[in-house]
Amino acid sequence: MKQLLGLLGLLSIVASAVPASAASPGIAYDSVTKFAMGNDAASTQPGTFETDFKTASQPVQQQPAGGGLLGGLNAAMTQGLAMANMMKSGLAERHFIAGQRERVDNVAAQTATILDCQARTLATLDLKNKTYKIVSLDAPQQQVAARGPAAAPQAVATDDGSKIAMSLTNQALGPRQIGPDTADGYRSDMSMTITRPGSQSVTSQMTTTEYIVKLSDYTLTCGGVASNVSGPAAAAMSQYAMAHRAMAMNNPRFTVTSSGPPLPQGRFSVFTAITMGGSPGASGNGGPPGGFASIIERGHERAITDDDPIFTIPPGFTKTN
Repeated sequence: MKQLLGLLGLLSIVASAVPASAASPGIAYDSVTKFAMGNDAASTQPGTFETDFKTASQPVQQQPAGGGLLGGLNAAMTQGLAMANMMKSGLAERHFIAGQRERVDNVAAQTATILDCQARTLATLDLKNKTYKIVSLDAPQQQVAARGPAAAPQAVATDDGSKIAMSLTNQALGPRQIGPDTADGYRSDMSMTITRPGSQSVTSQMTTTEYIVKLSDYTLTCGGVASNVSGPAAAAMSQYAMAHRAMAMNNPRFTVTSSGPPLPQGRFSVFTAITMGGSPGASGNGGPPGGFASIIERGHERAITDDDPIFTIPPGFTKTN
């Protein structure tokens, strides 16, 4: 896991050079992020999106507000309940992305973030209490870190001359009906070897299973800041997105070899399972036997435009510090 986390900073250096998509209309969709460990991670399959989304959308129990020590304890309890609820039932989100704007709603927590890459701002909304905060993406780290430890920015990565070799073994799984969508399935076993000057090479393993439809997907180069997924899941999702972006750039620092059918690029996935350390000997990579899997189910997809009111602060909301 540590090797995979270290790869994120390196890939982000290269990925940041890609201009943001100005595509309009964009896309809106709902998602459920779930987690599995051990043998469950290796055998995960698409579920029933409607049922999973309803289960993951149940509101998190709020603790009474208070000041001083009591207020801090109540806040910690609420955060703990939210994490427990997410690990048990999954994380339900609503996504909106178009042009250089992205909004992500955490349904159970009744919060939202609005990321504006052009304005370089991130707004955090409390949908229940109708309040919001706005911070600059270029503000000092301590100001942005007020969003919470899960969303706090990491130290700026430096280019140490590392090279990355990716080896992919792809397999077509054939068509499958997932809800209202007919999706094409693919499995990819990925081996990543990082070679740093003067250091021993490190190899990590990851397996992805995807079912995609004939609908364009959209991403932002400053995206990911708005995601509410934290912990190991954030590492898996970022690793997956960064790897795909890096492969599409045809950069000489990345060597990619593959066998099997090519993986379609830029298409919308209704099911993605990312397993890290998914072999019996994977515990040496920081994961348990069978691995740790992050599973994303997506549905209710529809087209939107970048001038949709969903990207603005709703009327009646009060700004807070």
